[in-house]
Amino acid sequence: MFYTMRKFFQHVNALSLDVAIGTVCSALFFAKVMRVNVQPLTLLVLGLSVWVIYTTDHLMDAVKIKKAASSLRHQFHQRHYRFLKRFVIMVSLITACLLFFIPKPVLLGGLFLSVLVIVYLFIHLYLKILKEVCIAILYTTGILLPLYDGSMSKLPGFLIIAFTLTALLNLIIFSWFDRHKDTADGNSSIITFVGEKNITWWVHGLFAGICVILLFAKFLIPAMLILMMGTIMITIFHLPAYFVENERYRTWGDAIFFLPVIYVLI
Repeated sequence: MFYTMRKFFQHVNALSLDVAIGTVCSALFFAKVMRVNVQPLTLLVLGLSVWVIYTTDHLMDAVKIKKAASSLRHQFHQRHYRFLKRFVIMVSLITACLLFFIPKPVLLGGLFLSVLVIVYLFIHLYLKILKEVCIAILYTTGILLPLYDGSMSKLPGFLIIAFTLTALLNLIIFSWFDRHKDTADGNSSIITFVGEKNITWWVHGLFAGICVILLFAKFLIPAMLILMMGTIMITIFHLPAYFVENERYRTWGDAIFFLPVIYVLI
């Protein structure tokens, strides 16, 4: 039973389904903070769009690797490349049709963000330190896009910055765990830029920055949830022997983006 559940969650993680669900949870979180009503269809488009972007990114990485990939995720995308490629195209067409039914401001903002994502997908193989930074910014922007109504005063600035830095912390720690696999597969990351010995300073400095920024946040419970997300990532970083097994770090690290839904439910 345990083995079956573990394999199930590994496939969910490999398919980036947990990332898509976490994105929707995070959007609902900020919607409640900002007291904005967001349409279910807009959330569906958000989740589908994130899944398409992440899967396309993984497929591009998988096809670039000429041998058997080192990571479980890239191995999965190599094995099922043809099917996933066709499925991504189908989901992309469905998402494009749904765009005609979402609010116009969200649509226009989404089109602009799509251009940025396309640019990223073309140049991401050549990025080093900026790769993780770009993903964190695009991820947070995508979450906030369906909620923005033109008023800057509604944006919880400190929470947004802290959330973006938490997403960056997540990506940096993932890169640290994947450092040997990335080297074997010829992929670059922030680790190859700053050096493996210096990454501890980056991780702790980033977490300290998140803690300081959250001191200025006006919303206590949302701030505590973001702090909890960062704390889980630091815990994962300091227990590598446990979390490296079966890529637990990735399952738990992606799952932290489910935590914001607690604020939605209370």
